[in-house]
Amino acid sequence: GVTFAGTGTFTGTGSQTVVLTASGTPTSATGSLYSYVLNTTPNCTFTRTVTDPTSNGTSVIGSITACNTAVTGSMVAGTAVSGVSQTITVNVTTAGTYNLSTGAVNGVTFAGTGTFTGTGSQTVILTASGTPTSIGSNAFTINTTPSCSFNRTTNPAALPANITLSATSDYFISSVYDQDYLPYSIPLAAASLATEQAANGVNEVTTIDIQGSLTTTGVSIRIPYTVITSAVNLPAFSQTINIPASFTQDGISRNVTFSYNAASLAVGSGTITATLKAIGGTLNAKKLDIQTGVGNDALGFLLGQFTYATNNSGGTTNFSFRDIAGIPDRNIADVNHVMLYLPVQGSDGNIWLNNNLGADYSNTAKVDFSPASQAISASDYRAYGSLFQWGRYSDGHELANFTSATAGTAVNGTTTTLSTTDIPGNGLFILISSSPFDWRNPQSSSLWQGITGTNNPCPIGYRLPTITEWNTWVTSAGVTNTTNAASSTLKLSSPGLRNYTNGVIFQSSTNAYYFTSNTSGNNVSTLNLNSSTQNNGNSIRAYGMSVRCIFQR
Repeated sequence: GVTFAGTGTFTGTGSQTVVLTASGTPTSATGSLYSYVLNTTPNCTFTRTVTDPTSNGTSVIGSITACNTAVTGSMVAGTAVSGVSQTITVNVTTAGTYNLSTGAVNGVTFAGTGTFTGTGSQTVILTASGTPTSIGSNAFTINTTPSCSFNRTTNPAALPANITLSATSDYFISSVYDQDYLPYSIPLAAASLATEQAANGVNEVTTIDIQGSLTTTGVSIRIPYTVITSAVNLPAFSQTINIPASFTQDGISRNVTFSYNAASLAVGSGTITATLKAIGGTLNAKKLDIQTGVGNDALGFLLGQFTYATNNSGGTTNFSFRDIAGIPDRNIADVNHVMLYLPVQGSDGNIWLNNNLGADYSNTAKVDFSPASQAISASDYRAYGSLFQWGRYSDGHELANFTSATAGTAVNGTTTTLSTTDIPGNGLFILISSSPFDWRNPQSSSLWQGITGTNNPCPIGYRLPTITEWNTWVTSAGVTNTTNAASSTLKLSSPGLRNYTNGVIFQSSTNAYYFTSNTSGNNVSTLNLNSSTQNNGNSIRAYGMSVRCIFQR
């Protein structure tokens, strides 16, 4: 299948050289030489060897049976590789030499040469060379036919001594399009990009259409750190990954960078601020269907993942960038609780719901339904939401209609009959006039404990925050009163509270009371805010107060 040829002009006599260039495709390879005879008189003959592409040598490899037989060493960005290898297993049909390698990927090449002295199953050690330039997982493909690929990860450079970085919460983009979202089915599988999934084949009155995006300016991500013994100069960090076009609404693939600047850090604990941003244009995340866009783990769809170092001994952790649909209310099957929330990152680095449970902005039945909206001020009544008695499920007792910043009435009435069970069996607000001032007799302190709490009213994957978590957020956000609480990323409003003796809603627009999961004797711990102060309360359980949920992975 190969011809050697050369044309030209001899400009002189005597000894001359002619270059014959080969063309064509060799069709086979053998252990012997191929002879080529010139079409001249006189003529001559020369021989050339054709090697089989499965080994790039004289041996023949019938198949590659394992591309990941053994792995040694690790790779670090910016550091020349040493002691890094990949062992593969091949089936040799003809013994002889081999020369296997991969192309250069991320500055690294794997290669191995040698001689197969026998046939059958043989192992080949491919040794890495070069210096990896960027962090992440890369595929290396062997230049043979048949071929195979293996993945190797390049880790970030280790941190200086005396500092550790902790994991930070995933970052969520909420991107939704859904016309037919009721009845909602609790997901049994991980989230997917599947769109326009029928709930019952009937479109709802309200279409949910939110384009979630990441801009080139980006968002701030807080990473906790601890410095011990002495101050540390933390070097800068940056990693860029590609988000495929199939993950975006506009079909445009985007690179996304996660980075933080160098910093001088004193002994102690705190957070450094990293930036997550799109490169070259806004990344418009795929709009997800509510039925398939949340997932059984409430983590949504993974768009990409970054890896950063956590200490000076090779420790790393991952930071995930995710796309998620609207988060359904825990009791969305009830006609009075058809509510959808979105995740938002607090200044503490945790993921919270963007609104109070029951807020008009989150309620599809309200004219102000706008799930991406949050309180524009402490007295924005559209963000007030429901007022729960501590430990009760969202059974209707908590529902309230606010028509102005100071005017709110309960949806359901009251009763003086205490409940002897965790679930009263009605939506009435239970009034109490004697100690221990609890709607349940006897008291139970396990009703709102964690995501598995008996009556946890938060969406799947969310729970009531602890008083410690509220305090951490208050400190990180610099919250001292209702005004700056409303201007924070959580946009806390001031709904007031509902009186446990008569069921009346009062202090709306001036005070905010948020329940925690912590009990304190007969009472519970609360976050309290007014126009001039912020403090922790020790409150009666029968009060009606606001609930804001935090994500727990």
